[in-house]
Amino acid sequence: MTGTRRVLIAVGVLALWLAVTLLGDWRPHRPHAVEESLHTGFAWWICLAALLAYGTVRLAGWRDVSFHAPDPSSTLRVLALPSVYLVVFLVAAIATGLPPPATVARLACNMLLVGFSEEVMFRGILFQAFRASLSPWRAVLATSVLFGGAHLLNSVITGDLEVAAVQAVAASLSGVFFLALAVRTKSLWPAILFHAAWDFTLTLSTPNVADPIADDGGPIGGLTLLLSGTLLVLPLALYGAFILHRCFRDRPRDASVSVS
Repeated sequence: MTGTRRVLIAVGVLALWLAVTLLGDWRPHRPHAVEESLHTGFAWWICLAALLAYGTVRLAGWRDVSFHAPDPSSTLRVLALPSVYLVVFLVAAIATGLPPPATVARLACNMLLVGFSEEVMFRGILFQAFRASLSPWRAVLATSVLFGGAHLLNSVITGDLEVAAVQAVAASLSGVFFLALAVRTKSLWPAILFHAAWDFTLTLSTPNVADPIADDGGPIGGLTLLLSGTLLVLPLALYGAFILHRCFRDRPRDASVSVS
């Protein structure tokens, strides 16, 4: 399969994946619609999107999208610093009060689905497709921009473009580390699990998310929200870029950065 054809297939799958992800629980112009859905029931549409992405990989026979078990010691070394984020988020969540255990369990299950679905789609299908026809860093840029753009589309559901823009910037930056984790460990599993843990702990520690129906007013200025979101994730993105730089420098182009 040529690089161009694979990119076209990947983009087509992305379009279907976005349709399933965004339209599966369509409740337009509700500011907390996404959070409500993930807290109050099983996110079947996310599961469907995950099956679409995984099924595409298997049917297409793309072996460079790997689900092999990573080397534990190497993975732990890469995750040592980023795991500080998870600890801080979890402590903040406990300090502000956790939701009922059933809600926590539902959220954990749904976030695992989100992590699996997004990693297979973006760091698996899209990145490997771009790697077939672009330089390593251009493939990273294209994947990260599309990942952020997908989160920008949340505004279609919530009606809040400012918040969606913040989510898009944060997603683009965090996506750099998720990709670095997949490339460094040669497996999607570390990225899937860390992504799920990141979303889970961050959601629990965010005001008004443990109870998304509640809202205390007090909107935060768009610029302040954007800056705080960017500054929160920027160190993670820089760490990811450092890992990618070493991977791209130390390995030959042919198979070095394949997630296989």
